[in-house]
Parts: sequence; C-alpha cells; structure tokens
Amino acid sequence: MERCPVCKAACGDKERCHRCKCDLQPFTAIEVRSRQLLSMAVGALKQGDYSAAFAHAERSCRLKYSKQARQLRFYAAELGRL
Repeated sequence: MERCPVCKAACGDKERCHRCKCDLQPFTAIEVRSRQLLSMAVGALKQGDYSAAFAHAERSCRLKYSKQARQLRFYAAELGRL
C-alpha cells in the first residue's frame, strides 16, 4: 500500500500510518485478497471457465478497483457469450 487510505500519507510496507496511526493491516489484507482473486480469474480464463473468471474478476474489482480486473471481467463476459 503506497498511501494511507485515511490521511493519504506515504506509508510503504508499514503496519501503521506514521501520521494518523491508522492500522493498515486490514487494508493490506484486502489488497492481497484482491490480487489473489485476480490470479484465480486468470487461471479460470486459461481453462475456459468464463463464468468463474468473471466471478473472480468481479470480486477482485469490488475489493479494490483495478484496470486489470475490469478488463478481465469484460473479456470473461464477452468470451462467455460466444
């Protein structure tokens, strides 16, 4: 996590924000889970399971918006229609 979600201070890999003392571990866990779901979506897409790929990408995007998750969700939806 580059910035504290509360006060926007640069925080790096710290467990607490140096400025506002916010506990950053829950936010870091969300980022990690979002990346895991994105990886699962890629795996499902490679296997041709477009509905699972879409679901994983959707959950990833809901946890933490990313361009990659949005694009993967779109591709899975489009390929699932074929």
